[in-house]
Amino acid sequence: MDRMNSHNPKEKAYPPAPPEAIAREVIIRLGLKGHERVLHIGSDDGTLTAAIAACLPRGKVTGIESSVALLTSSAAAYGKNRYNNIVFQMGELADMAYQSEFDSIICLDALNRALDPARAIGSISNALADGGRLLLQVEGTGPSEEVLAGIQVIISDPAWKQYFTGDSHQFLLFGKDEVARLAEAAGITLSRADLARRVVLLRDAGALSRWIEKSWRSLIGQVPGERREEFISALAERYHALYPQSGDGSFQIPVSRITLEGRVEQGST
Repeated sequence: MDRMNSHNPKEKAYPPAPPEAIAREVIIRLGLKGHERVLHIGSDDGTLTAAIAACLPRGKVTGIESSVALLTSSAAAYGKNRYNNIVFQMGELADMAYQSEFDSIICLDALNRALDPARAIGSISNALADGGRLLLQVEGTGPSEEVLAGIQVIISDPAWKQYFTGDSHQFLLFGKDEVARLAEAAGITLSRADLARRVVLLRDAGALSRWIEKSWRSLIGQVPGERREEFISALAERYHALYPQSGDGSFQIPVSRITLEGRVEQGST
């Protein structure tokens, strides 16, 4: 099979991991002990940020988010916890002004939306304290290329294009070597650079719509509230066309994930 979105039908598919499971993986990968200052870039709805903060009783977690609506709802839902160790701030990745303030940084998918990836990774490097560790994940080239092509068709349609101007809808896909070079150029010493292809299992059309809503939240947020369900349906139709339902009604969505782990050493930036 030569279609970009094809995958091995025998490949095991997994449902999306809950925030608590992702938080546990983050803790293990970064070797967090519970006292660290952690920055979560792209805190989204705050659920993962809160799950990480719950594992750091003597530490502090800062979540930054560029969406006013998400920031407001995150602060309301998770701004106070038993350790009083979580704060949400408005910010764009490339514009961060932190200097050596964090022991660890978590950046999951935010780099895909950065207008200037090199500048964005430079901001991450600057924000890490000496010896600070980074966990960075991005969507890689591969299956998502057809999805992005389909999304471009949708947002170019007269029914939707009024809501998407300039670079507001940009989403970049990276090759592993490309993103690794960006990190190393910013002074981050890498200990890991992996490319993994996996299949996301979504049990029915409702699960697909919820997954789309979360995965493309920044894009959907540009559409007025009264039309968002219609826009999500348009996106879902595109996924339906690319990845038809299985006999049991489920969807299997192939994705390509690049994971970088590294640290900043004194004098490397």
